[in-house]
Amino acid sequence: MGMGDGSGLGVPPGVLRVVSGSRLQPLTGQADDRSKEVPGFTPKLSLRPKFKDGLGYPLSGPGQFKMTYYWLAYEAEYAAEPYDVDIYTKHGFLIGRFPRVFVFELKMEGSGMLRDGRVLNYDGPCSYGIGICFQTVDLKEHPMGKGGQQRALVPFVSVAVDPRFVPLGTTLYLPELAGLQLPDGRTHDGCVRADDTGGNIRRRELDFFVESYAIYKHLEDSLWNDHTVTPHIEEPRCAYLRARDEVLNRRSETTDWVTVHKTRPKPAGNAGGKGSRKRGKRSHK
Repeated sequence: MGMGDGSGLGVPPGVLRVVSGSRLQPLTGQADDRSKEVPGFTPKLSLRPKFKDGLGYPLSGPGQFKMTYYWLAYEAEYAAEPYDVDIYTKHGFLIGRFPRVFVFELKMEGSGMLRDGRVLNYDGPCSYGIGICFQTVDLKEHPMGKGGQQRALVPFVSVAVDPRFVPLGTTLYLPELAGLQLPDGRTHDGCVRADDTGGNIRRRELDFFVESYAIYKHLEDSLWNDHTVTPHIEEPRCAYLRARDEVLNRRSETTDWVTVHKTRPKPAGNAGGKGSRKRGKRSHK
């Protein structure tokens, strides 16, 4: 067979022209070439790690849990009111005399901050004063008050629950809170933790700790006064909120489901008898 062009390679001239053409040259420096994009085309987002939805387990159907709010009661907000109510420690020591409206809010919320910087926390019933005792807490351990099992309350993280249905220490993912803009500029990731209980919290209810009444009003407007949430448990994105102490975790996540769900006889006489009250809770409609 002839060489065609005398090059000695045995390749026909037509093939050489195709191989040496620009269409078969290596693609270099064309990563940003958008000359062939269709008008209105939107490039794909860069790949990044993300959590897959649906790995957690919902505790109810969509929006079947009710969410309310609680916060610290601040003495400074009532400094112009008459100081006419005494409150005591559980051992009978006088903590001080305070405005009646502040004491009322303190009973409802369960914890509050005094003008001198001390934080008071609910400490059970007593037979003197207003009939409810309080204690001052260590600000290094409980700067915003104390919840169940000596847990520190954390704004935008702690929720009060019925521990028979949601054990203390359980991390929850609330999709309704994911993306919520907080007053300090952060964006909520939807993760909360069961740190507290409440006397009026029953079954499918959560009480969200938000630090102050002003912040509560801000969040209410942001959520369009929607008080329903859909808590998920065992959500991987919320695992960072679990306590490092595994013994505490196991103790917290123990619940007596038989006691909760078994049928109980109705009490004779007044059906509206008083129940156990761990702490107060303000209900918002």
